[in-house]
Amino acid sequence: MNTRQFSCNQKVPLLALCVSLAAALLCPAAQAQLWDMLTKPQITVNLTHPPRLGLNIKKVAFGPSFGECSDELIDRLTQTLVSSGVEVIDHHRLHYLLDQQHMGFNGFMDRQSAMRMGAVLGPTALVLVKISQCSVEPHRNVNEHKERKKDNNGGQYDEIKRSYDAIVDTHLRGSLQIVDLATGRIFSATPIVQDAQLVNHSDNEPPALPDGRAVRDIAIGHAVYDASTMLLPWTEEKKLYFFNDKECNLNVAFSLLKANDFQGVVRQSEENIEACKTWPKLKDNSVAHAYYNAGLAYLLVNEHEKALYYLTESEKLKGGQIVTETIAEANKSAQLEAEMRHVNEQTERFEQESMENATPPSANYAPQPPPDNAPPASVEERLKKLDTLYRQGLITKQEYEAKKSEILKSL
Repeated sequence: MNTRQFSCNQKVPLLALCVSLAAALLCPAAQAQLWDMLTKPQITVNLTHPPRLGLNIKKVAFGPSFGECSDELIDRLTQTLVSSGVEVIDHHRLHYLLDQQHMGFNGFMDRQSAMRMGAVLGPTALVLVKISQCSVEPHRNVNEHKERKKDNNGGQYDEIKRSYDAIVDTHLRGSLQIVDLATGRIFSATPIVQDAQLVNHSDNEPPALPDGRAVRDIAIGHAVYDASTMLLPWTEEKKLYFFNDKECNLNVAFSLLKANDFQGVVRQSEENIEACKTWPKLKDNSVAHAYYNAGLAYLLVNEHEKALYYLTESEKLKGGQIVTETIAEANKSAQLEAEMRHVNEQTERFEQESMENATPPSANYAPQPPPDNAPPASVEERLKKLDTLYRQGLITKQEYEAKKSEILKSL
């Protein structure tokens, strides 16, 4: 049974007098709700979302990348995918595997070629990255403000005060396109739009500029995270309340929650509801709080049906913004869990269909690893291959000239 990570933050009513005055203007239900929101502790719940593509990706292949920073983005995305258990095929290995099947790939993709590639690689997501801008822009600002001073004769005058900012901005622009090779579906290109800034400030003298590489890494990191949410499950933090009243022993359940004993919280919250039935001089809101805690406890262990039952009972007894928002999060969490099951079922179906439709290899065929001691290609063959790469747009003019010069020097 999966449970959720959370952190706890106890709110302390520092402005009790002001709260009392404000509450006096509200109806009793609103007063109680306001007091709860100001005094009750919150927990941070991580809701897990399915991948944005709606597929459970187990293998990713990277096609040719274009533009400055594209290799860095792919390297960092590769690390994220590998750490999540995804098999990654880099573009060099991709070309080798396709060459083994006499298939070329120049970055252009249609449904038919995607299906052919999927027959070779199996259920795989093909990722194409194009970066059109990866700029680092330094600049400086001088800020001036007047400060009123007194002179020795008791008069006043304005003194100009200066402060200095050294700023580095990064702008990352491009696109990321993904092709599901299991079905041949080509997803619309997702724009990459990330900006980042670092500032060094000084009140005395112009400071040094921030490290341009550091601010660029921030932008690339944000782009990698956005890309990973398309391929991997991702989490979203939500802050929810948990009641720690002494009545009905709700504070005992809260202590277990702080100790990360989720099953203990579930058991104690059930016991607290029973305790409320015999608790002397019980406050009006405590029963509603006990049902609410039980609902949230079941939400933390992903038992959504029970969570919604107890939360609905709490809403009948008291209602208010806290329970309404938590019911909405429970419904959202239940929907996400259903979507994740659908994603897994869909991926399993694709894999099964791929295995059934795959053409069995001939008896004499055995895939070979890249040769370690292959004879070197001739200068003519190397130049011809270089020309082909340049015409297909796989390398820049600068890269073409540099590589050509290197080949000619070997004559």
